[in-house]
Amino acid sequence: MPKIIFQLLAKINWRVKSVIVRYKRFDFSYSLLIFSEPRSGSTWLLQLFENLPQTVVNWEPLHSKRGKLTRYDFNSNRFWLNPNIDKNIFLEEFENVLNLRSHNKWTLSRTSVRSIIKSKYVITKFVRGNWLLPFI
Repeated sequence: MPKIIFQLLAKINWRVKSVIVRYKRFDFSYSLLIFSEPRSGSTWLLQLFENLPQTVVNWEPLHSKRGKLTRYDFNSNRFWLNPNIDKNIFLEEFENVLNLRSHNKWTLSRTSVRSIIKSKYVITKFVRGNWLLPFI
């Protein structure tokens, strides 16, 4: 199959995922958060959890280049919040990321259309996000 067909199918897949997530509501209280250090087995753990029924994966939403909160100046080695930012605004945006109200191709890259439709629980994986725990 030509490469252009695969690219077209990928675009269609992304659009379908985005539309479904936009209209589906995920309750923050049904979220599972995985915080880890790099190379610690968090992807393996996530793969175990994503096989549970009614789960959808929110992949690395705090990634420094591809995540959803790139406007915050996260240190490349550890996440930390600038003390001058409005923490209430950040927490609102962070909650939108955790319940998939705010998403992109990267954060939905590890999930299928079917799992989004059938899901009730959001599993979010963070690497180097441990310093954000006091804000959650």
